[in-house]
Amino acid sequence: MSPDSERPTPPFETMTPCEYVRRKRSRREVLRSGVMLAGALGLAPVLEACSNSEPSPSTPPSGGAQASAGPLSGEVSVLAYEDGLTPGVLGPFEKANQDLKIKSATFGADNEAITKMQAGFQVDLVNSCTEDAPRMYSLGLIQPIDTAKITDWNSLFPAIKGLAGVTVDGKVIMIPETGGTSGIVSNPKDVSTPVSSWTQLFEDPSLAGRVAMEDDPLSAIPSAAFALGHTNPWQLTTDDLTAVKNYYLQHKDQIRTFFGGDAEFLNLYRSGEIIAGFGCHDYRWTLSQQGIDANFVHPQQGWLIWECGYSIGAHAPDPENAYGLLNWYTSAKPQAYYAKSYTYVISDQKTLPLLNDKLVNAIGLEDPTSAFQGGIPLQIPENYPDWISTYHDIKAGMS
Repeated sequence: MSPDSERPTPPFETMTPCEYVRRKRSRREVLRSGVMLAGALGLAPVLEACSNSEPSPSTPPSGGAQASAGPLSGEVSVLAYEDGLTPGVLGPFEKANQDLKIKSATFGADNEAITKMQAGFQVDLVNSCTEDAPRMYSLGLIQPIDTAKITDWNSLFPAIKGLAGVTVDGKVIMIPETGGTSGIVSNPKDVSTPVSSWTQLFEDPSLAGRVAMEDDPLSAIPSAAFALGHTNPWQLTTDDLTAVKNYYLQHKDQIRTFFGGDAEFLNLYRSGEIIAGFGCHDYRWTLSQQGIDANFVHPQQGWLIWECGYSIGAHAPDPENAYGLLNWYTSAKPQAYYAKSYTYVISDQKTLPLLNDKLVNAIGLEDPTSAFQGGIPLQIPENYPDWISTYHDIKAGMS
């Protein structure tokens, strides 16, 4: 959960590109809204105009994968989500490499990074996620990674390294760093037994009018598809999408609202307006920190996961410095920061000793071998324009 996630989330149709890029928000929220925002605003490359540099902290790093290799010099360029450039993550690396100039820019969605790189921007390191790294690779924007140069490669969780999108044709194209899961959140005060299926969420009369779904076709459509028995929501046909739309309209009285971000869901839950809905694994943790109980379930019908990390640009000007920064991002200390600040699911097993048991359990790593087992990685379906059209019809029919 982003430290600023309690702020209201403006609808992406009304955000300016710079407002979107500058506003502090979690990587997950960027992923969930990025594709729709690009369609709504027609985003052009606004990175140089909107990027903002942040001061680094004065505390030097102790340990870490990159620190043992000695200070770097020269330049390194990185194109990243905003949380990849915060002082808590990048500051210690800067302090340890004072002769290294870091050229950085932020972006709001992977398609912005692709547009920037296609326009000729050469970058050493770029934030990439499992749904878009293969597209970046097919477009010739990123290069295969030599895992022998990744200090902690062998200590990354095998289940995370094995996610679709990390490897293409036997070549590693991204190093996974952080991720998260989604499922169903329900209030034990109102629902004695945790809501455990998407079908129950849509059809249980005891939940009528008090269910929230996320305002994003990449989660709203799969939720209904799972309820209808689909095991792979990214392969929905035109007829399948029509069935999803009709399912929503048949059960529209079940849905209280479509929420626009973490803060809105949490406010709806705290106020009692909703008692169940689509949610992310960290909602339970955030609510528990406020003394509020919540249940979270990965439904057996299916659930979504996201995973992001870094790739090396196809024409990286300083590839060795890129590997140095990539090793820092993949090491235990910055990953511990992500776990503590955002409750992200981290990829490096060496991070676990830096986290207390309560947090390890909250982010689902009490059994690391099964953290993501059963989840379906977020993807952008080939017929995504049809998804957008279907989703607009759903929203129009439920208003």
